[in-house]
Formats: sequence, structure tokens, C-alpha cells
Amino acid sequence: MGLIFSKLGWRSATDKNTAAQAEPEKKVYSWDLRPSEDAQNLQFSNKADEVLVKLPGSINGKPFNIVNLNSCRVFLLDNMATINIDNCSNCAIFIGPTNQSVFIRDSTACNFIVSCQQFRMRDCSKVNVLLHCTSQPIIESSSKIKFACFQFYYEALQDQLQSASLSPYLNYWSNIYDFSPNSDSSNPNHGYLSDEKITECLDFFDVSKLDADTLPDGLDPEILKLDLKRSCIPKTKNHALTKSQPALGQNCLLVVLPFGERNEVLLRIMDRIQKTKDENKSNDIELAQSVESTLMTQDELDRLLNIPALALNASKVSGGDAEISTKRTQLNFVNKIKSRGKVIALLFSGQSSEQIVTDLISKEEQLKSYCFMSQGQVADAQFEQLQNYMQMQFH
Repeated sequence: MGLIFSKLGWRSATDKNTAAQAEPEKKVYSWDLRPSEDAQNLQFSNKADEVLVKLPGSINGKPFNIVNLNSCRVFLLDNMATINIDNCSNCAIFIGPTNQSVFIRDSTACNFIVSCQQFRMRDCSKVNVLLHCTSQPIIESSSKIKFACFQFYYEALQDQLQSASLSPYLNYWSNIYDFSPNSDSSNPNHGYLSDEKITECLDFFDVSKLDADTLPDGLDPEILKLDLKRSCIPKTKNHALTKSQPALGQNCLLVVLPFGERNEVLLRIMDRIQKTKDENKSNDIELAQSVESTLMTQDELDRLLNIPALALNASKVSGGDAEISTKRTQLNFVNKIKSRGKVIALLFSGQSSEQIVTDLISKEEQLKSYCFMSQGQVADAQFEQLQNYMQMQFH
């Protein structure tokens, strides 16, 4: 009987189990299920001397890969998940808001403009990066890497930052961690771009200087006329440089705004500050650093901001003793946050910062009743408290 069943193609349960053990079921991964046509649309690979563009809406939060490019200009003008970049040389690559990680490996002599949640670089050399990163950037086994603050703009960028859940005001671009530091501390593997070098880097992304014939077929060159002088992400100073300036605490202004959403009023304030600088070159006001908090309660915020004043006035008295008087400043929001909310803190530097910022905010009804300002060493200490609070939330 068994012989008959076997000839008919029937097998007992025992036979089936034995066969299953002999031939384990092949694992199926998510990328195996992705149509090959879709995979081709989510990568640029094996190209040379081309302009490669992905327009808004063409990636829509999916992963993207860039592999084996030489002397190409790449514009990923959309929000994405994870970006992997491997083996690229002499390229200029713009990476739109990425809500997970950007990995750059085995690449040399490239210029990048990147907005992401995590930034990782390995086995690279002679690379410039204009970076917006909401966590500490990391490099490894890399040398001659130069960083600067993200500076870029195109029409859809602001909405894409929101879609990727990236705050324009949370940017650790200069707080680099090197997993494999150079044994010669006087010659570190990374540094920072001067303003002149930043301009040179941005020139690689100025497509108005390119012939229309070099652009992809069917692409309207007008779409790529990007405004390089405006940025949705505020330009901030080098964190290490700011901390090394003892005079900052004497000439700084902290503005704390209890707005959880990306608010158009904030953008108007930043635009007006930039216009004020452009109109009067003697203005020394700069945005030193900025931070956007996670959700916090009123009590948490009050504890962070209610710091005794650090300004100590010492004067010599008879007997050579120093008399120290401490002025305590009572600082809190007093129901500025009704329950739980976010705040955005902007630390401005420069002797003209108080006058300029106070004047601008006084003209904004939505801000003047709710914003909080402090000056000098207290402002510097309060900002550091807020920044430390944020770092504890993510590490």
C-alpha cells in the first residue's frame, strides 16, 4: 500500500516532517518582498559625471542607497528613513530630512549637506559636511573631515523637516565624537570649515551654474534653482568654540519660547534678525546655539530655569579678605506651560543682542506675552541646563 501511495505522490506526516527538517524554510526579508522596480527607484549606483535628482514626493520616507558614484551632483529633495552611501568620490550630495540614520562609508573628496537624526561616517577622507543632526555625530577610521552648520533652503524643506520629526532648533553638528582619534592630539581627524570654505562648498550645489543639457531628461531646471542664502535651520556657532569664549557669558541673551510646534512666528523672528544684520554690518548679534526640548511639565521647566544668579561681585576690604555678594534672581515661567509642552531656547551672543531681539519680540503679539528672557552668565547657565536636560532624554 505504501508503494502505491508513494507512486501517487502521497507522503505520510512522518515523511513530511523529515523532509521539512532536511530542507529548512528559507527566510524572507522585507527587501525580498520589495518589487525590483521600486528598489531601482530608491538608489543611485554606478554613475559618473551626472546630475542625479529625486524631487519632493519621490521617496516619501523610504530608505535610499547611493553606491559607486564618481564626480556626480546628487539632490535628494525629500524626506527619507535611512540613507547608506558607499564608495563615492568627488561628489556633491544633498540629503534631505532623514528621520533615522545617514551612514557614509569608504568615500573621499566629497561635499555633503545633510539633515538627519543620526550621523555616522567610517573609512572616509577629505570630506566636508554641512550638517544638521539631532544627536551627537560620530566618525570612525576617518581623516581630514571638516564640519559646518547646515545651510540650505528649498520650498518644501520646512514641511519635510516636520514629516521627518526633525527640529530645526536641535542641532549638534559641531559636537563630534571620534571613535578612533588620532594619537597626535595636535592633528585631529576632524575640524571645522571657515566661512570662506563654506562658500566654496555651497558652490558645488549651485545648479544655476550648470548647463541645462547636463540635467536629467524632462527635468525643469527652474525646480533646481535653490536659494542658497536662506536656511530653514538656523546657523549656529561651533559648540566647542562657544564654550571656549569666556566673554560669552557677559554678552548673551537667552530667549525661551513655550511653543511645541514649529511656529511661523519663530521663522519670522530669525528672518528679521538676519535682515537686520544685512542692513547694518556693525551688528554683532549671532545665534550662538539653540535647543528644542522634549515634552516637560511646568515644574520641570521652573527647576531648570530657576538658577541662582552666578554673577559674583568681589571687592577688597581691610585685612585682605574678599567680600562676596550674591544677587539671586527669581526666574520662572509662572504658568507659561499649562500642562506638558515643549520649549525652544535661543541663545544669542553680541552686545547688540538684547536691544535687537527685545525690539523684534515686542512687535510680535504671539510672543511678547509668553517668552522669557535672561542675560549674561545666568542666561548661559540656564541654556546649559536646558541642553543637558535634552541630552539626558536621548542617552
